Amino acid sequence: MKHLWKIGLAFFLAGIILLCSGFAVAGFHLQNLSGIKYTEKYFDSSDGFNKISFNTKNTDINLEPSTDGKIHITYFESKYEKYSITKNGGSLEFQLNDTHDFFHVYWLDFLFRPHSITIQLPNNVVTNLNLSTTNGKIHAGNVVLKRSDNTSIQLNTINGEISVSNFHSIENISCQTTNGGITAENMLNKSLTLITSNSKISANNCSAENEISCKTTNGGINITNTAAGTIEIDTSNGGIRFDHANANSSFRCKTTNGSITGTILGKMSAYNITSSTTNGSNNLPNYNFGSKELTLLTTNGNINVDFSKK
Repeated sequence: MKHLWKIGLAFFLAGIILLCSGFAVAGFHLQNLSGIKYTEKYFDSSDGFNKISFNTKNTDINLEPSTDGKIHITYFESKYEKYSITKNGGSLEFQLNDTHDFFHVYWLDFLFRPHSITIQLPNNVVTNLNLSTTNGKIHAGNVVLKRSDNTSIQLNTINGEISVSNFHSIENISCQTTNGGITAENMLNKSLTLITSNSKISANNCSAENEISCKTTNGGINITNTAAGTIEIDTSNGGIRFDHANANSSFRCKTTNGSITGTILGKMSAYNITSSTTNGSNNLPNYNFGSKELTLLTTNGNINVDFSKK
């Protein structure tokens, strides 16, 4: 037994020596151990586009304003990952082509990838945006899209967070992820949709002419100073909190295994109220007062909602 222990220790020490040697050869930078070299690429244009699409994976996307009136996109390519760039009928599309084969080990490349995608847009040159990644975050804000009846922003990721801020006068903004939180701040648009799973949603100072919809599972939802024609909040295994919510026609909250708490702008008499819980307290009646609809449903949680004039 003692002999086997010595053999095991010898193999362990040999492994440590090999690891340190590889680390030294890599210049003491862990990302160099992957053996993949990335080249920084640039796309610049003074043209306007009806739509820009960017599809990638395993990297973050940052959308920010341009300061010189031109479109600037910074991205990275390797021998295994290259982008096809297509201009067609007023549309610009970046599509990642990944040729990693099954036997190629690139987990160190994934863990220590030192770059992200940066998209800089001037105001009023793009009508629609579609940004998509996996295993990466998306941060977008402070860009003014060209006015149109169908302006839209679609942000999609998997296993990553999404944060959006300071978008105004857009027909539809949709943010969708899984296993990542969503944060929206200072939004004034026609409709706003926030969807995730296994994480929370937070919206602050958001307004929409039509609808604000927040949906998640296994996470809480928190909205503050939010107004829309219709507000819909739906989760499971998480609480719902709102402060100074204002719905012109309908306000609906539904959860399981969580409480519903908050304040609503206006008088109780303006609402037809439907509220229900099991295994919890409820401070609201079920009563037809006014023309607006208020629906609050939960199980295994309390309902505690007040009405405020300010």
